[in-house]
Amino acid sequence: MFEKREINLAVLVFMVTLLMFGGIMFVSYATDTYATIGNLNKTAYSMITRNGRPVIAAFFLVCNILGITGKNFLICSNIVALIMVGASIYVFSLILKEYIAEDFIVMILSVVTIANLYIIEYFMFMEKGAMMLGIFLAVLGTYFEHEHLKKKSSKIVDKYTIYILGCIFLATFTYQTASTMYIVLSIPFIYHYSATISKYIEKLFRVFVIFGITYLANALFLKCTVSSRMKMGLNIKYPLKGLIETTIRTFNIIPAGIYAAVLVIAIILNVFDIFGTTKDKKKSIVGFVSLVAISNLLPIISIFLSSGWYTPRVVYPLGSFAGILFVNYLINGDTVFVTMKRKYMIASLIGIFLVFQYFGFSHIYEDKYVLNSLDEYRIYQIGDIINEYEKNTGNKVTQIAIYRDAKPYSRQQYFENLYDGGDLIVSSFTEKWSDVNAINYYLGKKYVKADITNKMKDYFHAKNWNHFSKEQLYFDQNVLHLCVY
Repeated sequence: MFEKREINLAVLVFMVTLLMFGGIMFVSYATDTYATIGNLNKTAYSMITRNGRPVIAAFFLVCNILGITGKNFLICSNIVALIMVGASIYVFSLILKEYIAEDFIVMILSVVTIANLYIIEYFMFMEKGAMMLGIFLAVLGTYFEHEHLKKKSSKIVDKYTIYILGCIFLATFTYQTASTMYIVLSIPFIYHYSATISKYIEKLFRVFVIFGITYLANALFLKCTVSSRMKMGLNIKYPLKGLIETTIRTFNIIPAGIYAAVLVIAIILNVFDIFGTTKDKKKSIVGFVSLVAISNLLPIISIFLSSGWYTPRVVYPLGSFAGILFVNYLINGDTVFVTMKRKYMIASLIGIFLVFQYFGFSHIYEDKYVLNSLDEYRIYQIGDIINEYEKNTGNKVTQIAIYRDAKPYSRQQYFENLYDGGDLIVSSFTEKWSDVNAINYYLGKKYVKADITNKMKDYFHAKNWNHFSKEQLYFDQNVLHLCVY
């Protein structure tokens, strides 16, 4: 049965999870949603053949078989995501409680590490439930790794190794980035249970072998399914510049520099612990340098193997860097140096940081719903104009061609003060896979996307609107030529 402390942690985690992520429970739409929600079977096929994510594909297929489609699917995905992120935080807290006596500190460390800044982008997509499952599997793999380390067995492979392989294999085949968290989260505990540098390297190598096996299996799967995304060696662009900008700007989720400041404090504490105590400095330096290097290089591997650009969902492990540094300091720091005063200082610092994160998340939720509503309203305006045209002419619109005016707005559209930071909030009108699909979704139609013509392209390019106008719709028999301002 659960111990009293475990129950207390579960209550704390539940409350914080609801507070931080309760805003996702309302239905929202990403550009991808409009392109995929109408055909879950087709989307599942794409997840297998294009993305190498059969577990997410299975999630789509099961929901489709059960008749959970449309808005019901989005609600179901939201609920699963909320459960999975809470479970992930809780499982990691079960590890930390063995080293840290204060439940509040355990909880707050678990939140800032697992539910870090960059997790928010996962919640913008319709498959968020399955994505959070991937993260949960990676954290569960870390839990089993910790159990393996605690045994201090000379065996490299035991029952926990099998459990870990199963978890990381499923995590990789759910969402590739998720499995990298297994290594990042495991490093402080590997160091803790390594008496020498050679033992540390040996245990770290074992973790990389497990990770490598699962990634190799996924790469082979992608190769067999003829994935167009598998372009190794071509996806890395300015990795160092991207790392620095990401650390400072954090995709505008919170004010620039705040995360970097917290990170600097975490690094200083670890460095002071290395050189200000009587610890084995050589081993401590190796452990700290490897933690810094691996935590920052693994996201680049994710870019290398998947999306090919810096977005929160791809570099999610980077968001855990500060949290894992604090974890490393608290569980591996010299007991003389890691005082209660410093513990509460760290907890206060993280608490303040999470307040910024909370308001950042809330801002994104709100702007997401605003933009979705504006898209919907604009589409209904377009629908009214189409109905009027069909009523007056007797023609039936079956195709829509999309154009841009001379100076179209940003991907957020409408209001320049809406959140602007990568793929988190994007108008359906600005992406080629969602423009007509969004119109079909809201109007209940099956318009086909038509090719643009040079004549209409030149006509619209000579215009420069800053608001919606009937002049942005030009009808030619059964074709609507629609300009996006």
